[in-house]
Amino acid sequence: MFDLNLQVRLKQARNALRDGRLDEAFAIANETAIRELRGGQILLESLVKPHLERAASHLAEGRLREAHLDVERAILAGGNRPHTAELRKKVREAQDLKEQEDRRQGELMDAARKHLEKGSLRTGREILADAESGAPEVQKFRQEVDHRERKGEEARGRAWKHLENEELLEALAAAREAVEADPRHGDLPELRAQLKKVILEATERALESGDLTAAEDLFAQLRSVAGDSLELRRVGDALSLSQDAVAAFRKGDFENSRAYLTKLEKALSGASWVEENLRDLAKVTEALPMLRAGPLGRTAPPPDTDGTALPASSTALSKQQRRILAAGESPETAPGLERLLLWIDGVGTYLILNTQRISMGRTGSSARPDIALAADLAGYHAEILRIEDDYFIVAAQGTVEVGGRKTSRKLLADGDSIRLGASCRFRFHLPTALSPTAVLTLERGQRIEGDVRKIVLFNELLLLGKEGKCHVEAPVAGDTVVLSAGSGGLVCRAPEEILVDAKAAGREALIPLGAHVEIGELTFTLTRSLQNGISRAL
Repeated sequence: MFDLNLQVRLKQARNALRDGRLDEAFAIANETAIRELRGGQILLESLVKPHLERAASHLAEGRLREAHLDVERAILAGGNRPHTAELRKKVREAQDLKEQEDRRQGELMDAARKHLEKGSLRTGREILADAESGAPEVQKFRQEVDHRERKGEEARGRAWKHLENEELLEALAAAREAVEADPRHGDLPELRAQLKKVILEATERALESGDLTAAEDLFAQLRSVAGDSLELRRVGDALSLSQDAVAAFRKGDFENSRAYLTKLEKALSGASWVEENLRDLAKVTEALPMLRAGPLGRTAPPPDTDGTALPASSTALSKQQRRILAAGESPETAPGLERLLLWIDGVGTYLILNTQRISMGRTGSSARPDIALAADLAGYHAEILRIEDDYFIVAAQGTVEVGGRKTSRKLLADGDSIRLGASCRFRFHLPTALSPTAVLTLERGQRIEGDVRKIVLFNELLLLGKEGKCHVEAPVAGDTVVLSAGSGGLVCRAPEEILVDAKAAGREALIPLGAHVEIGELTFTLTRSLQNGISRAL
């Protein structure tokens, strides 16, 4: 049946083909109604050759997607003829090669970016030497490399100029810019070496003259440019000791301040201010034991718990204080946990002292020592000081021997034998490298009130278990039980369920004072212990 509308559409397709509008002609000829017409079939047949010719042109000029589309249209119009199949194969081969090249380009770009991120600008540029130079990504990458190289060169020039003018902080700032822009440049090692030499000398001069603020500023910026080295570590250790000495002095902890300065004196032999301050502190510390034994000491809180505000600068804090602050905890011992008794059923009683200064003396003395002994001792006989992870014993009103040698001040080591007066003996132990907590064991049947024979000098962690490397031997199955200091008290971690007053608390729990704790065969109670042997559970 004759359909005028279809004939009009067919004529439109022929006109489009005559005028070279292949896409329009194919769209009409491929309509279902037109394909069914005899004229439509003839039109489709006439579209095969121009589509193949255009596909070959696209292929030659690298327009593979367009070439593929024209070949597929030629197949729809006239079937998969030999010439069409051959051209289709060529297009597919070209597409495969293009995909391989695109993958290679992508791998090159990824490798170049990784080297750029590591600061190897020239290596990144060399990797892209074989890449397609006209690709937008390649051009952008090369522009970034050029920019960073120019920036690095300009910053290095400024750094050398500031060094010549002895403008040290400005030279460090410029060198830092150079490192950030082009960290692998061949001129940087020489610049770094010269900076390190000049700044280290300036930092040492500042330390020796007592200008600690200038030394801190110079050293902090130098490390950001020069990295770490033995020379920097030596000066850094001296700077850290001076900061710790300042922090202890500000808190009124003159013994610790003196101990830090004693170490600093060895590192800074030319610093006259260290020697002068040591002499002055020696006079103060010699008077402190008598002052603490008198009315002032009995009524005043110890210097490290008097609520004195910490210095505003975190650089004035000791390493241990910085570590505690970084963990979000208070640098002071949790209130009421400075002196505890640990009662372990079937094992014994342990006195736990959680403070940096521990006094030892005669029971009943008005000095009220932390470790009160029924022996012929002075009221405030000696002290044990904890400085970071080290322990020192210091003679006060009485004599002290360590390893059979009389001493006024001695760094304690694991296994040291301590004698106070004529007959009171201790053994000092550091059972494990996993914790700086130490243990004092009374010898020759000596006891503290409450039948205590062992004193735990608590420092961060207390390990309970069967192994000899634990602070307290206890019937623990499997792994050790750990007591650690938390902001709200002592936290217990165990390899099995913890029962607190017969209630399950998981494998990690805060231990209330006075609570009955059960972990398998291990049962214990923590109570607060007051001086002179009085204890209570709160």
